[in-house]
Amino acid sequence: MSSSQRIRKRSYIRSVQVCDAVLAKNPSNAAVLQRRGEAKRKLGHYASAIVDFDAALNIKPDSALMLAGRGSAKRALGRCEEAVADFNDALHLDPCNVSILVGRHDALRSVGRSAEAIRDLDAALAVNPCSILALQLRGEMRRKQGDLEGALADFDGALNQDPRYAAALAGRGAVRRALGKQAECISDFDAALRLEATNAAYLAGRGGAKLEL
Repeated sequence: MSSSQRIRKRSYIRSVQVCDAVLAKNPSNAAVLQRRGEAKRKLGHYASAIVDFDAALNIKPDSALMLAGRGSAKRALGRCEEAVADFNDALHLDPCNVSILVGRHDALRSVGRSAEAIRDLDAALAVNPCSILALQLRGEMRRKQGDLEGALADFDGALNQDPRYAAALAGRGAVRRALGKQAECISDFDAALRLEATNAAYLAGRGGAKLEL
């Protein structure tokens, strides 16, 4: 675990503790239940997070963010069809929310509905063309579908905004490898590995490209 990951984990633990104290006095505070559920989800305590989101939604059933948070936790537990349903309900309430569109994309991919998933990324980028995460995810989907030029454009778009985005560097490296541009591919994986030195997928991608030189 990197130092930044340890700092985030401590922050989530502290958030849970603060929410516990507030909820001990006011257990019906929907916003605090949501906040604690989100912190638990980020800590990987998915079942407990769902309990909090359920309680919050019993109080405030029309909250798109609570529905999306619960959907994310359900997807992490493999309850992917239920997750899709939660994201559908959330987007009914807030159809232009980029983070919710990206979240539904994740759930749709988990149940094999790739065509719908990429449409959600298209919709997210129609709302915010500068969404780095949506660009990286769409680039990855396009790469796997064989649309290498489209994937390259998406990864370039993400990296124009954040040149240190490791996932986009690695994605572009994989595209360049498929295009026969091994030297450029290795350069991208080198850059990604400077950011995430122990990432096995990045090491394998660079190693494969070196064998092809």
